[in-house]
Amino acid sequence: MTEIDLLTPDECRQVRRILNELRPYWRTKSTYSCLYMLGAASYVDAVLTGNLQYYLSWVERLNPVLLEHLGWVYEHLRHTLSKCLGEPVKFAEGLSVPGYHLFLYHPELERLNCAIHLDSQSQAHDWKRYGEVDARDPLSFTAAISLPRDGAGMNIWNFSEDDAHGMTRDAVLGEIRNLNPNYIRYQTGRMLIHSGRLFHQIAPMRGILPGEERITLQGHAVCCSGVWQLYW
Repeated sequence: MTEIDLLTPDECRQVRRILNELRPYWRTKSTYSCLYMLGAASYVDAVLTGNLQYYLSWVERLNPVLLEHLGWVYEHLRHTLSKCLGEPVKFAEGLSVPGYHLFLYHPELERLNCAIHLDSQSQAHDWKRYGEVDARDPLSFTAAISLPRDGAGMNIWNFSEDDAHGMTRDAVLGEIRNLNPNYIRYQTGRMLIHSGRLFHQIAPMRGILPGEERITLQGHAVCCSGVWQLYW
């Protein structure tokens, strides 16, 4: 797990302003009316629907919007990740560029209890078309754009995909409940990079106040023939 600087405070404010201008493109991502996403997310639009074409239709619709208005963020993201990894980084052709989670204040937000999960959405796509898939772990990353005063972050458990092999989900959750999570608090403008192979969840937010929000840039990467392919 690595944490690096991505955006300055002024750049975060600029991104936040642009995201609000793009609000007509936001979509609700759950039954909670205060949770939105901007971009095509594999875990929602491909995995949960079981329909890759549905995901690709949102890619076609939203990638041009994101690249037109936030292209400078994506180029900076690509350059920063390439420098961190010491290898080339590209945006996976035909897949979604990294997108945004936008959680706005609402009283029900304090009741939000997100699923404990692994990042397995890479399985929705055929990576062989990008070259030989590297055996190393894929990457997931989150960069905080705007956070509530009392903070927000991720809970992560020292329990991996390998540990869970052959177990039912109920058995896995039973094991995890006996472990204490490590809380990783996000910092505005900084990006947290991890493998996605340890069980984790969006940490509950307690004490979020009216006018506050949790906005993050989200994405993943798979290494193919020595080039990291970014997507969401």
